[in-house]
Order: sequence, then C-alpha cells, then structure tokens
Amino acid sequence: LILIIIKIEFQQNADKTDLFMFVCSSLMLAMTKFTGCMYLFVICFIYLIYLLILKRNIKKYIKTVLVIGGLIAVTGVNPFFTNIRDFGHPFHPLFGKNKIDIVNHCVPYGFENISNTEKFLRSTFSESVNSTNDKVLQIEGMKIVPTLKIPFTINIKSQYNLFQCPEMRIGGFGYFWSGILLLSLLYLPFLRFRNKNEKYVFWLITLMVLAATFSNPHCWWARYVPQFWLFPVFVILFGLLQADYADKLSKGLKLFLLYFISFAFIINSLIILVQNTQFNTHLTKLLKAPYDYIDSIKKTHDKVYMMTRPAWKNMIIADETIIPHLEEFYGKENIIDVPYDENKINTKEYLPIQYTYIVHLPCYFFKIDK
Repeated sequence: LILIIIKIEFQQNADKTDLFMFVCSSLMLAMTKFTGCMYLFVICFIYLIYLLILKRNIKKYIKTVLVIGGLIAVTGVNPFFTNIRDFGHPFHPLFGKNKIDIVNHCVPYGFENISNTEKFLRSTFSESVNSTNDKVLQIEGMKIVPTLKIPFTINIKSQYNLFQCPEMRIGGFGYFWSGILLLSLLYLPFLRFRNKNEKYVFWLITLMVLAATFSNPHCWWARYVPQFWLFPVFVILFGLLQADYADKLSKGLKLFLLYFISFAFIINSLIILVQNTQFNTHLTKLLKAPYDYIDSIKKTHDKVYMMTRPAWKNMIIADETIIPHLEEFYGKENIIDVPYDENKINTKEYLPIQYTYIVHLPCYFFKIDK
C-alpha cells in the first residue's frame, strides 16, 4: 500500500491501475488481521491530511476510500458481521465484554510491569531471545530475562539458530537490527533531496511507517509490526538517490555509511532466512512422522495412552492434527489421556512423537498390546 502511494506521489497522478492497486492492497491489509484494519486507518488518515495540507483535490481519494470501506464490509462478513451478530461489535475477541486476552501471557519475562515505550526499547536493544512470563511455557525453558547488548554483536552460545522460531519476542527483527536502526536514525539529518516533492514523499512514508508501528501497543513484538522493516529500507533508497548531490568527501562518507547499513541489513535478513528455511525443511519431514507411526501401530494395538506436555494440553492445533486420526483408528473410547510425567518420557513405554508445529514440544504416546 505504501509503495503504491509512493508511485502515485512521484508521478503526481493516479491512473486507473494505481487506484485498482490501492484498493486491492488496502483490502488485503484490512483482511490480514484486526491490526491490519488499524494500520489501514492510520495510513489512509495520514494520507488524507497530507493531501489537505498540499491543497490537492481529494474527491477521487474520498471515493476510493469509500469503495474500500464497502468492499471490506462485503468481504469481511466473517469475522466482522459474524462478531456483530454474536458479540454486538465487530472486534471480538480483542474488545468488548467478552474479550479474550491473547497477548499478556506472551509478554516476555520481566516486561510485566513496565511501560509500552520501555518494552519497545528493551526489545529493540536486547539480545534476541524468546521469553515469556507464562508459567506453563516457562517449563519449556522460556523464562529468560532480556539482556541489553552492544549493537552489531551476537552471543553465539546463547543465540545460535534462535530465528528458527517465527515469533521471536525479544530482538525479533534480527541480531543486527538495533545497530541498523541507530545508523538509519543517525543518517536522517544528512539526507538531501533533489526537489520538494521527493522530500515530501520521504517524510510522508516515514510518518506512515512509524505511526502504523507505534499505534500498536505491542510494537515491542516484531510479528505485530512487520512494517517497521521498511524504515531503514527507505532511508537507504532515498539516501542513494541523493548521494550525487554532495561534495566528494561527504559523498564518500555518506555512501560508506549507506553501504554499511545495506550490507548489515542484507546479512541480518539472510541469517533469519537461512535459519527459518532450515527449520521449516526439517519440520516438513517431521510432520509426516506421527501419521506413519499411527499406521505402524494401529494393527497391533487396540488402545493408546496419550501424554501431552502441559503447555500444549489445550491447544487447538492438537485437535486439528493427530487426535482426530487417533480417534478414527482406535475410537474415542480407546484414546486415554494420562497425566504428564517428566520422568517417564523417552522410555520404552512412552514414545515421543512430534504433533505440533513446534519441534521441541512433542506429544508422548503410550501403547499396550492387544
């Protein structure tokens, strides 16, 4: 959506293709998550103020926004109208009398009683870790106190392969993100623009990215504010555009800094990409294992005693994968859930089987012969 706005502003006009892309990208943003609706409102509101300040004709823009609103109403029957019918407002479970807290149990250990601003700063400038204050998840080794670090440094022993996890809570934008962010901020005063329009566009999209980021009270968690990645990207791109408009000395220093930020950004992204790709490749193979296991034992055993780790006892993901297959093969009466016992796992009786999308959290099956 922001890229479409950049295109429109650089050409100073919006043709039918631009408007179509503007509508489509807005619709996709709104339908992604509830936060998408909030981000769409923030971006559209800022753009409206921008157009009014520059005294542009806003009739076409208003019509486009109304079309977007109508399409959201049509395509968002579920969940928006379903929520209105069942709960009296469109934003269940985030708001209202029957709201469900889906974030507080995921807040990192040590973040419970500090402000949102401090959470953001600590998350940005700490070592990348996956920490939580949830007492059950802490059993799985996630009771970790975030530790501040020097930008561009990595603690190899404690941080190796951390980004196999897709929802890193602390330092979720990567090992080098704090340094990249600081250098991008330091470069802002040195930006020079070829014309006023270029300057206006840069600050418009920067304001959009930052406003959409900080409008979310949980901006400390990278998964909720992926748009924040765009800030250093725009600094780099606009910096390179105006690099020729400087004397040789300052041009050399600016290019060195821009190339360094770019290099760090690429390496940071590649590390996350490689670690996450390795994880998903390995996980793809593991996902088939439970089904093969069930096939191998279904002919020789008539009952299965199932032990699940406490953290995932009530997760819907379990009900959608292995449990229905067990019930199909053995019948519901033959699936017996037993209390979790750390001392019995990985014994001859309890066989570890991965049944969730998290590799280190298996379900344990205990089987008895006919």
